[in-house]
Amino acid sequence: MQSSEAPHRSEDLDAVSDRYFLLMFLMEFERGNILGHVYRDPGSDTWVMPVRFRYYMDNKVFESDDVKHQYVVSSEPGETAKDARAMAKEVVDLGPRLDAMADVPGVDLGHHLRSRTFDVDGRADKFVEVMQSCDACHFRKDTR
Repeated sequence: MQSSEAPHRSEDLDAVSDRYFLLMFLMEFERGNILGHVYRDPGSDTWVMPVRFRYYMDNKVFESDDVKHQYVVSSEPGETAKDARAMAKEVVDLGPRLDAMADVPGVDLGHHLRSRTFDVDGRADKFVEVMQSCDACHFRKDTR
């Protein structure tokens, strides 16, 4: 397993319509959340897991002053979907201790409220369906 910090950016789902999404997870805290998903691109033998940390700085969903950090974890080539699920479970099981990875001076995520994992097992359209079913997930179509 390899990890690195990556700039936070929104994903263009049209550009990844053939990507296979295995699962999505969400950990909610008093003052933030951690959102991640596991996917594999067509022809790749590596699973990728972007994990985004969000610290609430205001009450806005979009155009907020929230502080966001994203890390990307990649599996070793040839690992199975079962291995990728285990990789995600390790992250979810860490729960409240994860906010130290994306430290913001004077800010912490606060009390751990709940963790949820959503099976996707499909392409980008299925991923969008799963996100729409999650009451804490907010997204919009970019009209740029």
